[in-house]
Amino acid sequence: MTLKNREKYKRIKLAQNPSTPLDILRELAKDSHQDVRYEVGRNPSTPVDALRELARDEDIDVIRTVAENSNVDEVLYELAKTNVEYITYGLVQNNNSSSKVLITILKYEKSLNNPSPFIISETYYHQNCPDFLKSIIETLFKEML
Repeated sequence: MTLKNREKYKRIKLAQNPSTPLDILRELAKDSHQDVRYEVGRNPSTPVDALRELARDEDIDVIRTVAENSNVDEVLYELAKTNVEYITYGLVQNNNSSSKVLITILKYEKSLNNPSPFIISETYYHQNCPDFLKSIIETLFKEML
């Protein structure tokens, strides 16, 4: 392993560790290597300001880790408005997605000619899906449940 790779490996290990100090996670969120940023996005201890930065990353896999992170709230709502299916998959699978996020997702899916059965179903069965939203899904997308 080269010195450069060893250094990258150390940063990945730091990014994965929930005990890494928040200021270090903030710095790692700006790392030049996608693998490091990816692990920062997955870390449940990553502060919200760093997750907001990662939500605007150039790499879609990094953005999806933010969508799946358990430490976000308003960041999820911002991601829901991106209407990127790969990211939406992460949002509907995140137990912390709020009803506001789920409503935003359904509004977009409703506008499509071919909404995703997976996204519709995951939204419907999500623990934070409000009853009125379930009724709408049952009316519009019954065949997808």
